[in-house]
Amino acid sequence: MQEKEIRREKEKEWEAVFQKLLSELKSKDWLIRGMAATKLGGFEDPRTVDPLVEILSGDESPFVRKSAAESLGNLGGKTAGDALRKAKEREDNLIVLNSIDYSLENLKEEEPQNQFRVVSDEIRAITESGPKKPPKKRKATLKS
Repeated sequence: MQEKEIRREKEKEWEAVFQKLLSELKSKDWLIRGMAATKLGGFEDPRTVDPLVEILSGDESPFVRKSAAESLGNLGGKTAGDALRKAKEREDNLIVLNSIDYSLENLKEEEPQNQFRVVSDEIRAITESGPKKPPKKRKATLKS
């Protein structure tokens, strides 16, 4: 396969995982919603901000709201910061409030970028440099 084809395939795989996580935000199971919110924060994709804002402002589970707050803090940007400040005013759960405070303190100013592009570029750089040689095998010896 050529590089463009590989990249296209990886983008499709990435998108499928992304869409699956978005759908899991609507699960009836609070643990699944919370884990999906956490994983989406690692995508650093601007499309994750609005669904996470919605979860932060309206989910019944403190665990899910905490996960959304942490992910929004990781994603950064104006929309995430505004949502965290608004949530801080109405939140009554101390654990969620601590996560909101931490996220606001560590909020990145720049807007999230599509992380797939960054990862793709890193993979390309690694593959262009060629495979690394495995280390030489050494025999174990016992000293008496």
